Amino acid sequence: MKTSPCPDFIDYWERGTLWCLGVRVWKDECQAIKCESKEPGTSMVLIEDPHPLPFENLDGRAPVPMIVFAIATHMLMNPASDLLELLSRKKTLEQAEGDAEPCYSDSVPQCV
Repeated sequence: MKTSPCPDFIDYWERGTLWCLGVRVWKDECQAIKCESKEPGTSMVLIEDPHPLPFENLDGRAPVPMIVFAIATHMLMNPASDLLELLSRKKTLEQAEGDAEPCYSDSVPQCV
């Protein structure tokens, strides 16, 4: 899923995966996210520290940050996603927001 409930960020995440992980991308940084445990699929919480853009955290050392796992999962499930373009700054946040959903779930009538 690609969700942008406000113009400040886009969340790339996967509904129905075991951990419900994703990546939040702002204009200048990105951060790993996961579904809120009390209301999965309706909101997200931030995990780990943010990383500056362009994202270049693939140095081969362990442990692998959760964000790398979240990026890989999203790209495996959505090979046509523009996430990598956004993380590498080949695409701007404004360009990427065009086809993002405004809400995390159809059951949520309004997004804030």
